[in-house]
Amino acid sequence: MAALRVSFLGAGNMAQALAKGFIASGLTQPGNLVASCPPTDKHLLRQMEHMGLPHDTRQQGGSLPWRSPCPPESCDASHAQYPGSSAAGGRQCLPGARTLLSADAQLTHRMLSAVGEVSEVPESYMDAVTGLSGAGPAYVYMVVEALADGGVRMGLPRPFGSLIGITDINGFSQDGEGRQANTPGLLKDEVCSPGGCTIRGCTGVGGVVV
Repeated sequence: MAALRVSFLGAGNMAQALAKGFIASGLTQPGNLVASCPPTDKHLLRQMEHMGLPHDTRQQGGSLPWRSPCPPESCDASHAQYPGSSAAGGRQCLPGARTLLSADAQLTHRMLSAVGEVSEVPESYMDAVTGLSGAGPAYVYMVVEALADGGVRMGLPRPFGSLIGITDINGFSQDGEGRQANTPGLLKDEVCSPGGCTIRGCTGVGGVVV
């Protein structure tokens, strides 16, 4: 598995996150990864150089092409067939060709498992999954920002308020047993004491949060 070679079609945040995950998990080394990048994008070029990634997919033959969100001009049209895609609007992230070998599907599953949780879903779910998973982090960051705003309103320095908000999110995400056993609503109820300040706050924002 250390010889895994991947060519990212697009070198933005998604491709960089995947590349870092592949390297950190031991699936491959930086020298086995390459990503396409417009030569005019100096900032992106510097980021790729810092990671040790070449920025021309033609430099690495025989590698596994992986489509990532990118402007059309930076994606080589010759890579029309790709086994994996993390681009919004893509029809599959796991291999979708009917004739694809199960070993290829297992490889893609193993690659994605190196950077997060993997679920195979029907194609009819893909738009909803893209919106919830792809855009969801931005909404979580808005929640953290709102918590920090509340802390500032009560007199806390913003960095400290942000730290508390991030710690709250981390505590929930690390409680694997609790997440599997209960819905977020039930977990919220466990925090709220009858007549306490937490339930008062929850009822206060209940009409605002959609």
